Amino acid sequence: KFTFDGETLEGKTLVAFEELTFEGNLIAIHKDAEDLGQTIVVPKIRTNATDMQTGTQNSNADSTVTIEDEVSFDNLYIGREYTVEGMLMDKATGEPLLDANGNTITASTTFIAGGDDAEETGETISGTVTLTFTFDGSALAGTTAVAFETLYYDGKEVAVHADLSDEDQTIWFPSLETEATDTADGDHTINGNGIVNIRDQVTFTGLIVGERYRLEGVLMDKATGMPFLVNGQAVTAETTFVPETSDGTVEVMFTFD
Repeated sequence: KFTFDGETLEGKTLVAFEELTFEGNLIAIHKDAEDLGQTIVVPKIRTNATDMQTGTQNSNADSTVTIEDEVSFDNLYIGREYTVEGMLMDKATGEPLLDANGNTITASTTFIAGGDDAEETGETISGTVTLTFTFDGSALAGTTAVAFETLYYDGKEVAVHADLSDEDQTIWFPSLETEATDTADGDHTINGNGIVNIRDQVTFTGLIVGERYRLEGVLMDKATGMPFLVNGQAVTAETTFVPETSDGTVEVMFTFD
C-alpha cells in the first residue's frame, strides 16, 4: 500500500514499479510504464462560468437566471461514464447560495468520456462538458456566486474543483443605489427657473475590475411613473467607466431647462 498526500497530483498519471528481493538479492522486477494494470490516473477538472443572457460573468438579478459552467476535464478514461455535479456557493460566506425560494442551486450531467459511442481502450482523454444552472435570482443583487464542481465515477468522487478565489468560477450580481442632489446646494430641492443640474451619485457593488461599463440614467415623473419630459424629450444622462474596485461610486449629471 502506498499512502501519501495527493493534493498536487491533479491531471497526473502514476505507474507502480515493483522489485522483489530474496535474502537481499533482486530476483524479479516489474517496471513497465505502459502497463495499464500498473497505472493509476488522477483526473483534473477546471471550470469557466458565464451568464447565458449577458455572455459575461456579470448577471442580472432577475427571476430567471441561467448560468452555463463549462467544465474542462483531463485524464478521464475513454469510454467510461462519469457524472459531474455542481453547486453555486456564496463567496462572502462560503455557504451554499440560495435562490429566491430558499433552495440551493445545483446542476448535474452524466457523460461518456470521448463521446456516447466511445469504447474503453485503456487510454485517457481531455475534453469539456457543460453544466447549466437555471434559477430565480431576483434576491441576489449585490451577491457574488462561485460554482463548485465534483466529478464522480461509479458513484465515487474522483475530482473536485472548489475554490472561492477562482475568478473563472465566479459570477457577479451587481447592485445599484443612487442619491440625486441639486448641484447648486447639495440638497434634494431645485429652483425651477432656468438651467438645472442634478448630480446622481451611483453606488455600485459586484462589478468586474478592469471591465468597461456604461451607466445610463433617466429622470422619471413620480406621479405618472413615466419619463419626465422637457420640451417633449426625456431627460437622460450617461457615463462610461472602468471600475478600479468591485464596489465603488460613479456620477451622472442631468442638465435641463
